[in-house]
Amino acid sequence: MSCEKVSFSIKNTNWCNLKCAHCCECSGPNMAPNIMPLGKVEKYIVEFNAMPCTKSEYMVFTGGETLAPYYHNQTQYIPTCLDIAVHNNMVPVVKTNAMWGNDDKMRQLILGDFAKTAYKHKKLMTIEMSVDEFHNNLNGVANVIRDVSASDYLSPAIRLSMVGLNTPKQMMVFAELLMQLCNRGLLVAETNDNTLLIEVPGKLMFPVFCDTNSKIASAGRAQENNLGVYKLDGRPDDTGHCLMVDNNDMAVLNNVFRSKINGQPLTQVVNNLMQNIR
Repeated sequence: MSCEKVSFSIKNTNWCNLKCAHCCECSGPNMAPNIMPLGKVEKYIVEFNAMPCTKSEYMVFTGGETLAPYYHNQTQYIPTCLDIAVHNNMVPVVKTNAMWGNDDKMRQLILGDFAKTAYKHKKLMTIEMSVDEFHNNLNGVANVIRDVSASDYLSPAIRLSMVGLNTPKQMMVFAELLMQLCNRGLLVAETNDNTLLIEVPGKLMFPVFCDTNSKIASAGRAQENNLGVYKLDGRPDDTGHCLMVDNNDMAVLNNVFRSKINGQPLTQVVNNLMQNIR
């Protein structure tokens, strides 16, 4: 296996409460709410850790809507995934559309779960929210930022970041988000390193990291709607390789090469996939 760095993510479901035009996973509300069993989550993380390669310390959970279990009465699923990642010496990052930020009860539950996990393990938990012209989620995102930044309990435990598209409308979307934050009584300053500093009256600044240069994978509805802005050629970039395992037991390397796992050890599957780029 290549000694280059390999980052790892698990796509736990194809279900999503949105149907964005640029979605590269063809996820949506009409997809069955099939969520990867916790036993498989642990199995794949353990097998990834056993792979003889340099590994990223970050463990990304993605979807679909990654927090779908909360919508389907599986409230212990995500906290358990976080536990499994930390127990295997990985730093969990959870991607979400943050539409749950519109529901006061769900928002309180989810943020509380992340904070409890952070304090239990004495490790920061990261929630990465998609913010762009397709998601229509700015109210929910603003609610999440307000709640975390204003709370002495949540702010030391939860790291918030946002990811957007490199499209002309992106900065307009962020400008609207800043307006929403200001309407919630927050003061916002921007730095040179793509960080928003949220000032809560009487408190220190709370950082929210943002990336407006993320690429859209040329796949799924992104491809159907000609929204993809780049195509991978199968060669690893400077950051190494990206390996994802999804809820259909498919291993995906660099968003291009795919292989059914079919009960094989992850190392063997990845070795086979690597042959495509050698």
